[in-house]
Amino acid sequence: MYFSRSTNDRTKSDWEPLSDHLAAVAARAAGFADSYGAADWGEAAGRWHDLGKYSRDFQDHLVTPSQVDHATAGAQHAVRVLPGPVGRLLAYALAPGDVTRNGRPAAVRPRFGEPDDESNGPSAGRLLRPQH
Repeated sequence: MYFSRSTNDRTKSDWEPLSDHLAAVAARAAGFADSYGAADWGEAAGRWHDLGKYSRDFQDHLVTPSQVDHATAGAQHAVRVLPGPVGRLLAYALAPGDVTRNGRPAAVRPRFGEPDDESNGPSAGRLLRPQH
């Protein structure tokens, strides 16, 4: 079983299952997005926002805290499964704020022909670039 959050209880009896977390967030996001006719997009964003928590590294992090990138996986997934601008738009919504630079998402920087500067760590531009 995969978990979204942990507590001090190492038996994991009160840890939040990731599937429950994603379903709850998807329902809530769909409700918000329904107000402007985009419930399906809200649901997708809710289900994909924490996909990186399915990684072994994140699950290990719940037991022994460490630096783990779980936040960009949903954005990467959106770009992979939704080709073109739609995937990039959803990726922009899913990408965490710390992967933006100069007021623009790093995820779209390479599309504008700007250098992919990695001096501040891995860039979402590299992470979200479509695979050819």
